Amino acid sequence: MSRKNAIMATERQRRADEAAFQAQEMASDINIDWDSLILSSEEIHNDFIATMIAPGAGLIHVDDEDDSDQIFDNIFMPPSDGDDTINTLDDDSQGKPYTPIIRNYQENEAIVNAYYIFIHPYFPILPPPATTLKADDPPSESKFFEPASPLAMALMAILLLIPHPEDEYPDSDESVCLRRQRAHSFSQMAMESIEIENELIESTTNPSEALDHRRPLVDREKLHPYVPVELEGVLAYTLLSIYEYAQRGNLAKMRNRASQAYDGAIRLCLHDISDLPLNEFTEARRRAWWMTVSGHVWWRMG
Repeated sequence: MSRKNAIMATERQRRADEAAFQAQEMASDINIDWDSLILSSEEIHNDFIATMIAPGAGLIHVDDEDDSDQIFDNIFMPPSDGDDTINTLDDDSQGKPYTPIIRNYQENEAIVNAYYIFIHPYFPILPPPATTLKADDPPSESKFFEPASPLAMALMAILLLIPHPEDEYPDSDESVCLRRQRAHSFSQMAMESIEIENELIESTTNPSEALDHRRPLVDREKLHPYVPVELEGVLAYTLLSIYEYAQRGNLAKMRNRASQAYDGAIRLCLHDISDLPLNEFTEARRRAWWMTVSGHVWWRMG
């Protein structure tokens, strides 16, 4: 063997010994407790599941956001020198104050159409649509429209929470707060409308005569061609119950609205189908009863 080959063989052996020693040293230093990395079923329930099934889980409290000022600073303050952030706004919008845009439906037909698009797949309180649905296209102008039906007002309380497609910053605190405030206004108007429609004129002049009336007559146009006018108050209570729980986290009002819906359904004898005629209102009555009683039983069990 030549001297050169002997030197190369010695060097290869030295490197192999060093690699084996380093591998052995690393293996001895690493001590992974794999059992500690596996969560028990109890920990999974407490850390992940329990937090999502508690009352009000997932509700966002806008007033408790600490970084709201920082959010608005990042949106409206001009970029500093050397900032590489790309400005995505058009040149025409520079310097203009941000104005949130909310949904403003100007007719009952548009409200019902929006209900079938956004609400009906998850909470089908109305029978199938009587006409072909249209693409939802709420106007961007802030024109206030107050429907006469308490059910339409309750629907508006939920629809207004959906961001307008033309709103530039729908997740901003300003936009969210405006939608929540306007939605709550419609929920309050719906409650007042139901109270007005349930008022008996005879109660102020002759209470004994008012006791003879089973319920007041509502003289206005139906919101839905296949839903009787007297059912609209019950359905509005049911919607407002969901609104109070899911949007405002108010369990007391949620229970009250569910109880009022149930009492109204009982007064209308929706539970008694023995003499129920088969007509265009049959489907609406059945849906009103089952959606109301399911909500009533749900909060009692919860």
